Amino acid sequence: MICHLPLGVFIEVCALKKDSMKKLLKGQPSLIIRNGEWDMKQMKNNHLDLEQVRTMLRKQGVFTLRKVRDLYLEPGGEISVKLHTETGSVTPDMLGLDSGDEPPSILVIEDGKIKEEELQSVKKSKEWLMKKLQK
Repeated sequence: MICHLPLGVFIEVCALKKDSMKKLLKGQPSLIIRNGEWDMKQMKNNHLDLEQVRTMLRKQGVFTLRKVRDLYLEPGGEISVKLHTETGSVTPDMLGLDSGDEPPSILVIEDGKIKEEELQSVKKSKEWLMKKLQK
């Protein structure tokens, strides 16, 4: 007797029965940023560029990369973000004071190339950027 199950049902059953099949068929999260450090190999493996990640972060209300501790790309294409904990000095926010808004981060280097227009938009020079990179 031949069973005529749709392929999708067959795949789901296989994924439920065996963990190794589940990883193969459903995928697993990729750690794109670990402890604030970018994993460029994972970016390349997942066909991501920095601007795509920044866009996804902004959609989650994160406007500066410095706040991101860990970033996972989930199998469905969504991201999960763990922010750095606020430790150390007392901040105005902790005291209930208005601290002013922090401007969103600007991408000034992409694929190893300096983006002149972005530097000009924040009134910075190439020399300023080179000094910052050498720190």
